[in-house]
Amino acid sequence: NPADHPEQAPKAEVAVEPIDPNPTVTPEKDPDNKDPQAPQPSVDTEPYDPDDPVDPSDPDDPGKHIGTLGPTENGYVGEVITTWDIPSDDNPHPGRVIMKVETPSTGKISITAEDGELYEADFVRDKDGNPVRNDDGTYSLVLDPKMLGTGILVFKQAPNGAYTGSTWSYKVTVNPNPKIAPKPSVTKKAENLTNPGAPVQPGQRIRYTITAKNEAAGSVWNAVTLTDRLPACLDIDEGTLRLDNPSEPLKGSLKAAAGSAAPVLGEYRLSAPDGEGRRTLTAPAGRVYGASTATLTFECTVQADAADPGIASDLANIAEATGTRPDPEHPGKELPENPEPSDPATPPKSPTVAPADPDVKITKSVENATAPGAKVTRVGDVLRYTVTLSNEGAANSCLQNAVVSDPLPAGLEPVANSIKLVSADGTEVAVADSAYDKASRTIAVTAGDLWGGKEVVLVFDVTVGKEAMGANNVNIALAHGTVPSEGPGGTPADPEPGKPTAPPADDPASFTPPVVPPVLVGDDPAEGDVKVEKAAENLTSGDGKTRVGDEVRYTIVLRNDGAGTAWMDAVIKDVVPRGLEVAAGSIRVTLPNGSEAGVADDAYDVGTRTLAVAVGHLYGGQEARV
Repeated sequence: NPADHPEQAPKAEVAVEPIDPNPTVTPEKDPDNKDPQAPQPSVDTEPYDPDDPVDPSDPDDPGKHIGTLGPTENGYVGEVITTWDIPSDDNPHPGRVIMKVETPSTGKISITAEDGELYEADFVRDKDGNPVRNDDGTYSLVLDPKMLGTGILVFKQAPNGAYTGSTWSYKVTVNPNPKIAPKPSVTKKAENLTNPGAPVQPGQRIRYTITAKNEAAGSVWNAVTLTDRLPACLDIDEGTLRLDNPSEPLKGSLKAAAGSAAPVLGEYRLSAPDGEGRRTLTAPAGRVYGASTATLTFECTVQADAADPGIASDLANIAEATGTRPDPEHPGKELPENPEPSDPATPPKSPTVAPADPDVKITKSVENATAPGAKVTRVGDVLRYTVTLSNEGAANSCLQNAVVSDPLPAGLEPVANSIKLVSADGTEVAVADSAYDKASRTIAVTAGDLWGGKEVVLVFDVTVGKEAMGANNVNIALAHGTVPSEGPGGTPADPEPGKPTAPPADDPASFTPPVVPPVLVGDDPAEGDVKVEKAAENLTSGDGKTRVGDEVRYTIVLRNDGAGTAWMDAVIKDVVPRGLEVAAGSIRVTLPNGSEAGVADDAYDVGTRTLAVAVGHLYGGQEARV
C-alpha cells in the first residue's frame, strides 16, 4: 500500500508548458460618438515575423519597436489610423480609438512606449489604478489624438504560469480632416551672425530663417515649396541649407537636386543669376500639419564690393510659399493654397550693406606765415595750421559724416576768410568764418563721407595776440564721424563737405599728437620791468638774532612786469656767502606757469659758491622763485 510505504510508490516529474493565449485586438465603436459623418478609425493587427524587413526610412515602422522577444513571448505588429477633428456635442471625443484586447491570460498588461505629444492612451482602470479585465476576458485601451502625425504605441502582457507573454507594436497615424481648411503663412527673419545687432558690412555672414506655418489645427497644407530670390550682393553657403519639418518628419541638411531635375523633399535648387544678378532658391518642404511649422535656414556672406562708393546694395527681400490642400468635395484631388509672401526681411539696422570700418589718421602742422622759417613767434604774427584727415582703410571703408575740429589756445584768433577745406575729390572749398565757435574757441568743419584711400585737408590762419604770451600754446586737432559698425546702418548720405558745424561733443575717431608753434617771444622788457627780490628767514630762531648752526631759508623772486614782453631763458643765480652752506635737498623752484619742483643739489657749484637755477621764459606778468 503506497500509503503505508510511500517510498515504494511510483514517481514521475510533471512540467506545465505555458501555451499561446492567441490574443486578438479589434476596434470598438465609441459609444459617445453620435455623429454618423465622423470618420471611423481602423486597427489592423498581424503576428510579428522577424524575417520581414522593416522600412529604414520610417522611424515609426512597428517592427523597429517590437523589441527582443523572449522564448515565452509572442509579438504582434499593426497600424492604428484615425482622423483629427474638432469636438462637438455629437462627437465629444473626435478621433477616439477604442481597442478591445481579448486574451484568456490574466498576466499584467501595460503600455511600455507611447508618443505623448501625438495622442493620449491608456487602459480603462479601476479605482485602484489597475487595468479593468471585463467579464468577457477583454481589456479596453482608449486612444485620443492630440495632433496630426505619426507615432508608435507599444503595450505588453507579461507571461504567467499558464500562458506566454505578448507584445503589440503599432504605428499610429492621425490624419488631417479634409473639411478643415489650412491657415498658411510664410515669414522670414535675417540676423547678422558676425556682429549681432550691428549693421551688416562686407564679408560678414547673415543667417536667414524662413518659416512656413499652418495655424489651423486638424488641417494639412500639402506640397509646400519655399522660394527666396536672394539679393545680388550675397553669396549663399549651400552647406548651411537645412530644413526642419516634424510633419514629414524631416530634420537635417539639404542636398542639391541632380542635373536639371526639379528638387524633391530633402533637396534644393539654386537658379542661375537673373538680369539683376539675383539667384532664386527653391526648397520643397512637404506637408505642414495644423499647429505646426516647417523651417528653412541658410547662411550667406556679403560680397566685398557690396558697399563700394556709390553702391547701395539692398538687403531687403521676401520669401514665398506655395502649396495645396485636400478638396473636401472631391476626395483625392487638391486645391491650391498659396499665402501672401513674407514681409521684406533685413538684419537689424541693415536696409542696405554698410561700408567697412575705416582706418582713420589725422595729422597737424603749423608754420609762421608772417616769417616763414623763423624759429620764434612774436605777437602779431600769423600762424598757418594745416590739418590732414585721411582714411587709410580699404576702398569699401568709410568714415561717415566726417568732421574736423580744432580747439584753439588762448590768444590765437582766426584770420577772417582764411578757413579752407580741400575735399576728398581735390576741390578747394572756402569755409565761412562761422565755423569758429567763440564760446568754445573751436573751429569745426564738415568733411563729408571719407572713403578708403581718400583725405581732406583743412587750412586756417590765426593771429597771435598778447594773451598768448605765457599761455599754453599746445593744441591738437580731432577727427569725428560715424564708424559704420557703430552707426545706424545703411548707405552713407554723402553730406556736403566744407560747411560750418557745431563742435562735436562725442568721442573723436582719432586725434593728432600735440602741436606747438615756434617758441613765442615778446618785446624786450623795458628798464625796470624785470625785478629781483630776495628774502631770508631764520627757521631755527625767531628772536631776530642769527647764531652759528641756525637754519636760514632764502627766497629769491624774479618777476617781469612788462606787459607783452618776454625775458627768455631766464636763470636765477645767487652767490652764497662764506660761512653759509646749502642744505642738501632743500632747493626748490616755482616756475612761471605755477608748477613746483625740486632742484638737484648740483645746481649749487661748491667751487664758485654759486647757485644757478633755470626758470625758462618769463613773460609779462609772470614770476619765478627759488
